[in-house]
Amino acid sequence: MNPGRILGLIAGIIILVAAFALPFGQMGGPTLFGMVSPLFGNLGAIQQSGNQALIGIAYVFIVSFILLAIAGIVGFFPLGSGVIGIIAMAILTIAPIVIFPGTGFSLSDYGIGYFVAWAASVAALAASFWKARVDKATVAVTVNNPPPPPPTEVNVNPTISVSQTQIAGEGMPARPVEAAQTRRVELPHLEGETTPEEIVSVMNSLKYMQTSGAITSEQLHQELSKMVFTDSSDKYWTIDINTGHWVYHDGTKWVEGVPPPTLQVGAKAE
Repeated sequence: MNPGRILGLIAGIIILVAAFALPFGQMGGPTLFGMVSPLFGNLGAIQQSGNQALIGIAYVFIVSFILLAIAGIVGFFPLGSGVIGIIAMAILTIAPIVIFPGTGFSLSDYGIGYFVAWAASVAALAASFWKARVDKATVAVTVNNPPPPPPTEVNVNPTISVSQTQIAGEGMPARPVEAAQTRRVELPHLEGETTPEEIVSVMNSLKYMQTSGAITSEQLHQELSKMVFTDSSDKYWTIDINTGHWVYHDGTKWVEGVPPPTLQVGAKAE
C-alpha cells in the first residue's frame, strides 16, 4: 500500500481519538464530543432563546464536530481527510472570535485534543502530497519500461483480422524461393498515429507478401514482431498472431481486449 495512504489512515484515526477521547477545552475539560452532545439535545431550546451568539456558537461546535468525524473516517483518502480536518479546525478557531469579538484567542482556552486534531489534520494533508509523489514515481517507472515482447511465437499461417475473417491470399500456391531472393520489396509500414483497421491492413499485406513469395517467413516474423503500439495512457497493444485477437499488456501478462480508435506507433517518448 502507498505509504502516504497509510499515514493518512493513521492521521484519520488520531483525529477521531482527539474528537472523542481527548479534552478539547481547558485542561481536564470535556472532549469535543462531550461538548457537542448536549447541544444536539437542546438545539431547539437554543434556537428559541433568540440569542444569536449562543445559536451561532452552538452550530459552530456541531458543524466542526461533524467535519472532524468525517475527516477521521475518510483517512484512507488523505487529501480529503486533511482538507476537511483543517476546515473544521479553522472554523472552530476563528468562529468564536468573530461571534464574540472581545474574547480574542488564547491557547490556554484549549486542551490537548484541540492541538492533536490540528496536528493530525495537517499530517493528513502532508500525507496526500506524499501519496501523490509516490503514485507519480510509480507511473513514471511503468511508462519508461521498454515495450514487452510479443505475446507468442509468430505463426506464419494465422488469421489476422478485427473480425477474425480469412486473410487475403490465404491458400495461394507456395512462394517461389528464387523470387524472394532476387527481388527487393518495399514493405508496408506505419508511422505516427494510426488505427486498428490500418494495422490489420498492413499485417494482412505482409501476410499476403509472404504467401505470394515476395518476402520470406523470417522477414514476416521480423516485421510482425515490431507491431507493438501504445494508446493515450501508454498501454501496449498488439495482435496475438496465433489467435488474431487484439491483446494489451496489463503489466504482467497479455490480456484480450478491444483497442481504442487510435494507437501510436512504437513507445511514446518522454
